[in-house]
Amino acid sequence: MIIELWLICIRLLNASLLYWNKLILWRFLNHLRRLTMERYNQGARDHPITRLITFLCQILIGELLNVMQMGYLRTNHCLENQLEFGNALVLSTWSDYMKKCEHQALPADVLTSAYSNVLQAAKDRFLPTGTRTIEILHDYLYAAYYNAGNYQLTWDLAFETVNLAGSPGLIGEHPVWCLVIQGYVLAVKLMYILSPDMDPRDLAVKELELVIERLERGDRECHTRALAGGILNISERDN
Repeated sequence: MIIELWLICIRLLNASLLYWNKLILWRFLNHLRRLTMERYNQGARDHPITRLITFLCQILIGELLNVMQMGYLRTNHCLENQLEFGNALVLSTWSDYMKKCEHQALPADVLTSAYSNVLQAAKDRFLPTGTRTIEILHDYLYAAYYNAGNYQLTWDLAFETVNLAGSPGLIGEHPVWCLVIQGYVLAVKLMYILSPDMDPRDLAVKELELVIERLERGDRECHTRALAGGILNISERDN
């Protein structure tokens, strides 16, 4: 819960700075503080969550980013101490932190190497084509592209993800948005982005058109992602 709080606050702080409106984050924090007071009733003022949010409400907006990044980093360290670095959840939190706060918090090759081990363990423990394997692939793929900037590794992982997650039997005729489909969509998106340099371009275009067609038959979130994919396709063709 705390890690999600840092992510949301950082996004809202960026929006506050972008639109010159400090009330965006301030209103969220005060609303959240009221909710925690209602949730914990007696003793709410002394609850760690309430105290944390109250503290954040009192900080000047110019100092908030450093404070939230420090809190985010400490939360990552606490989680790592509880679960160890090679845990998939820990790797995911580090990957998010590196993308949003501090790109060089860890050597990128250390992160991708750890993901390689986690992926192999998932394949050994579960089915190589199972949903857990695809979920790990999604996070590994994210780290390879956004943290490491390793385009060849990104392409290889994306290709593997598309082959696994894109099977008709797994997605179904009317897909419902889930982590497996999220991994499939990310893989196709990154293949499409990298295809001008990696080749073959035709394969990436074909996969993008296919995923849009499939998502259009799914639930509301799938429809939203299909629209985003269509915009990506059109914008690339116009360039």
